[in-house]
Amino acid sequence: MLLAKNETVVIGINSEINEKVTIKQCCIGNYVKIGMNSKLNNCVIMDHVVIGDNCTIQNSIICEKVMIENNCKINDCNIGSCFKVVANSKLKSENYSLSNN
Repeated sequence: MLLAKNETVVIGINSEINEKVTIKQCCIGNYVKIGMNSKLNNCVIMDHVVIGDNCTIQNSIICEKVMIENNCKINDCNIGSCFKVVANSKLKSENYSLSNN
């Protein structure tokens, strides 16, 4: 079930949105999976991203192939490609990416 009444939402092909997910003013890429009870507001979620259950993501950009485990809160962040956000993380106003070192 997708709850996006009167909001601007674009969802790519073959994306899976689970029950009780709320999405407002977001662009969701292709092959994205969003877990139950998650809330997304004012985000760009690129292709092949997995978002766990009970996550809240606001004002953020999530690049391709990112894995966000359950119960995470992400606000005002940029998450780089292939990054993993571990369960119960609280991220705010940061840039996260894999190091080239």
